[in-house]
Amino acid sequence: MPPAGTAVRGAIEDERRTALMRTHSGLHLLSGVVYRDFGSLVTGGNMEPLEARMDFNLPEVPEGFKDRVAEACAAEVLADRAIEVKTLPREQAF
Repeated sequence: MPPAGTAVRGAIEDERRTALMRTHSGLHLLSGVVYRDFGSLVTGGNMEPLEARMDFNLPEVPEGFKDRVAEACAAEVLADRAIEVKTLPREQAF
């Protein structure tokens, strides 16, 4: 690390950053749909640009889960909802 006060220059790889932002927004959409429709919270996951995995607290996978989630997510995308950025205290978020 350079000493405090040293001038540095940085750059953001825009294509990668944009892909990560899109993936992150998609995970919020997915977690919201699964919570709304199945009452299940996220227990883990992983994200790379345009590729991700999300784990949910489901005692068992309901019949047709994948198709129901895909249809609900597609409907939310078609609804073209605005993305709002908010910061909530953890207690309030839950």
